[in-house]
Amino acid sequence: MQRMMAAALGLALALVAGAAAAQPYGQFLSSPMLIEQIPVPAGELLVKRDDVFARRPMRSIRAARLDEAAPAAKGMMFGAARGAVIPAGTQLFGVEVAGTWVYCAVSEARSWLTVDETSCFGDADGDGRFDEVRASGTPYRGVPLLVLVPGAPQPLAQPAKYTVTTAAEGPSVDLAIAWQPSWIKPKRDGKTIIGGAYLSRSVPLDGKKKAGLAGDYKEVTFGELPQTVEFDGVTLEILGVTPRKELRYRILAVEPTHEERVRMPNFPPPTTIYVYY
Repeated sequence: MQRMMAAALGLALALVAGAAAAQPYGQFLSSPMLIEQIPVPAGELLVKRDDVFARRPMRSIRAARLDEAAPAAKGMMFGAARGAVIPAGTQLFGVEVAGTWVYCAVSEARSWLTVDETSCFGDADGDGRFDEVRASGTPYRGVPLLVLVPGAPQPLAQPAKYTVTTAAEGPSVDLAIAWQPSWIKPKRDGKTIIGGAYLSRSVPLDGKKKAGLAGDYKEVTFGELPQTVEFDGVTLEILGVTPRKELRYRILAVEPTHEERVRMPNFPPPTTIYVYY
């Protein structure tokens, strides 16, 4: 409950920050991410309503390891980074800032009065030690890899050594497809039952909620089944819907590992974005 309340407060703060920035819808893009291919499972599969499936790892194309402990950024009044220390050995994810790269970690909320907060470290003189840190706000929609706007650099009192690693060693989240039955009651058209469903791009978080991401949303109308649908790089064969609104499907193909920037709009249209709490 505490983390859910903190996540809700964090989302509110992120929206306020977006309003202050006065940026148009769709302008914010994430740093380049690697979205990895997964094996195609054999046979028929089943997913419960409002659940996710076809999970693919997503990670930044850059990563680093903090070799010496460093203080987190001094950010929001209710941010978990205030007074926190990022320990040595922490795996950091890369974020592109004006053609350069900083490496970030998330301080997790310690109570319902605080929210997760991102600190991004930079090496201004390129000597292999971080000498500045940026308070970069709460993760966008709770997804740790997504930084909306990195803050201004703050000097570190004591530089901290780090090592650039491969992207595969960096933090990752699961990028998944969420399934939600349409609110429209299915009707019978001759011998065919016409129903509907929404497919949307989502990230499972803590097993308690899913963050909907912008730009990928599809409404599917079920007529004659089976029906082949391509969504978010995954080709699905829709077989049917059970009386419990579970989706019966097969995965036919998954696109290869590729690089992509995730859209992060300020005020996404409510008809195409879903946030589950």
